[in-house]
Amino acid sequence: MPRVIEIVETIDRVPGRDYHYFQVKGDDGSLYILRLDEARHDWELTMFQSPPAAGFFGHPSRRGRKRGNA
Repeated sequence: MPRVIEIVETIDRVPGRDYHYFQVKGDDGSLYILRLDEARHDWELTMFQSPPAAGFFGHPSRRGRKRGNA
């Protein structure tokens, strides 16, 4: 079954002659570029970028700590 992502923000849109491009942010935090073919009434996903993952040092409990501190 396909996963449904809700669009929470339209960041940019670029109208073209036959196509329109939309850069949107999903409720999963990812960025998407969608292409609309108006003649065929067809949507296509052209780019997907997931949000950056917080690594070990990016974890909120580790921010601001200096080496040697408990």
